Amino acid sequence: MAWNEWEHLKVANGGLTKIGTAAFELHNDLWDKARVAVPTSDSAAADLSKQGFALGAGLKHVSNRWDEQLESLTDAGFDERVGAPGEKKGD
Repeated sequence: MAWNEWEHLKVANGGLTKIGTAAFELHNDLWDKARVAVPTSDSAAADLSKQGFALGAGLKHVSNRWDEQLESLTDAGFDERVGAPGEKKGD
């Protein structure tokens, strides 16, 4: 392998590391911040349902769909078992 090919590979790897880092941060932000509403929505849905409001079932449905879609999105390209880019799990 020629020296310039090696340099090109190092640059490409650096770019991939940046992409991986951004994806990892996005995954963490989605999981930490996007799920904040789920427990509150579920609680409100249960309370509304107990009071006889049909809105409770609708809110529960929306909460379930939100959680399903979030899980689908995070499962699509991230595996939290791997750890942050550039790190091996357990290091």
